Amino acid sequence: MFVICGPKLSICGFIISIWGIIMMGLLGVFFLIKSPLLLEDIPATKADFEERAKVDAIFQQSAYNCWVVAGVYVFVGLFSYFQMRMNSRQQYVVT
Repeated sequence: MFVICGPKLSICGFIISIWGIIMMGLLGVFFLIKSPLLLEDIPATKADFEERAKVDAIFQQSAYNCWVVAGVYVFVGLFSYFQMRMNSRQQYVVT
């Protein structure tokens, strides 16, 4: 595997990935339990609010979208972790 990111960028990517996994995972849970605070954040029209099943489906789709993004953060975190490992193995020569 090649070193693509430097040591600081790989650490930053790893930390941001951890935060993204936690945040998007919890946001997905809150969408799944239909938190009233997230009502303004769902992409629904006024006509959609007439039918409860449509609103429930939109909440569920938003939860799945959050979990997909959390999965992307997992892959970015793994990539950043392996870049950190590759950077720690490499010997930097300062002249």
